[in-house]
Amino acid sequence: MAADASGSNTRWEAQLGTTPTVPGTYTLVAQHSGKAAEISGASTAAGAGLVQRTLTNGTNQQFEFVTAADGHVKLKARHSGLFLQPTGTTTGANVVQQPDSTATGQQWRVVDHGNNVISLVNRESGLALDVWEYLTTDGARISLYTYNASSPNQRFTRRSV
Repeated sequence: MAADASGSNTRWEAQLGTTPTVPGTYTLVAQHSGKAAEISGASTAAGAGLVQRTLTNGTNQQFEFVTAADGHVKLKARHSGLFLQPTGTTTGANVVQQPDSTATGQQWRVVDHGNNVISLVNRESGLALDVWEYLTTDGARISLYTYNASSPNQRFTRRSV
């Protein structure tokens, strides 16, 4: 262990459970609200936003985890074939669906908290997928925010479809 690895500013993060980058199709249910991430209105248009809504098992609530570079994944909306990507790299940036590209903004690091609970951290910004302001209402936007391993609005239960 490096001499500076035990200081008070050191942050350790465990990768527990099964390999988080296993390809497959999943629903993502927010831990704090019990609502599913979905593309709003089941839109198939580029730029349609990611929100939370009561679980319906609709294909707009299903995301394929596609293996990307360096252990990251891309999240492909099953109903549209488009990929999740933030509109910017700062806190509060909305997450929308866009055509497939090589942009690092479409790549996500899966943080496995165990028991199929994960957080998703954007490769480009280092910010996490976050249900804005801990809202529990249908239609609440899902955006980017500083990653906090203990925030339930940044934790999603990944359920296989």
